[in-house]
Amino acid sequence: MNKSLAVAKVYCKTQLIWRFDLAFKVIFTITKILFAYVLWSTIFENQAEIGGFTFGGMLSYYVIQSFLSNLDASRSVSEDMNNQIRGGTFSKYMILPINIQRYYVSKTLGSLVTYFFLSIVATLMWVIIFQVPLLLTGEIKLILGAVLLFMGSAYFMIQFHYFIGLLAFIFQNIWLFIMIESNLMSFISGGIIPLVLLPSAVVEVIKLLPFYYSSYLPTMLLMGRNDEELGKGIVIVALWIMAFKFINHYLYQRLRVRYDGVGI
Repeated sequence: MNKSLAVAKVYCKTQLIWRFDLAFKVIFTITKILFAYVLWSTIFENQAEIGGFTFGGMLSYYVIQSFLSNLDASRSVSEDMNNQIRGGTFSKYMILPINIQRYYVSKTLGSLVTYFFLSIVATLMWVIIFQVPLLLTGEIKLILGAVLLFMGSAYFMIQFHYFIGLLAFIFQNIWLFIMIESNLMSFISGGIIPLVLLPSAVVEVIKLLPFYYSSYLPTMLLMGRNDEELGKGIVIVALWIMAFKFINHYLYQRLRVRYDGVGI
């Protein structure tokens, strides 16, 4: 536990060194929401409500969804593993007395703390500049449920990117997998449009995937919606976490023997 906490602290401080990256992330967040503002203001010109959202509700959705999406630092896991496996430095994890998965979980959670405060800054900038009314629920149950669901999904995403990182033992380049995951994640997690606007049959299929519960459902819960999906969501995310913990352990034990310590 002390080792994990130490790793988390180090990477929390490390994020503060790259100030330009942090500033760029704030700018990108504002740009993303500005695009949504321009798009939906045009769509709502002749309509008062779409998919149960008013214009103010739609903007509030994008602000909250963007806030939660910005907290996801799991992609760095697969990128870091790919670079170290290809560069021949991954062997240090095999000889140090530390659980590799636990190390990456601690590293990502440490980064998440920095991203949390960064996302608050970006959200406040948007709310102040464009005067967006944040339609947040006052029900403690839904707020706690959203937090629990988000944290569980964040842990799964770390496991998922650890899995993608392990593929570097097999494939020369895993950037294709990272790119596919990034694009699918933006859509399935509701980052492009609220999933309520999709055909119900498509949404039912998406609900079986853990990505639905990463930011979309927590966003809807924080807005006081979809409370009936909370219990099912927690169970589904827990099942996916257990499945990938087993898959990752099995895959690592099978693939580690291919690694010669000087890259592949």
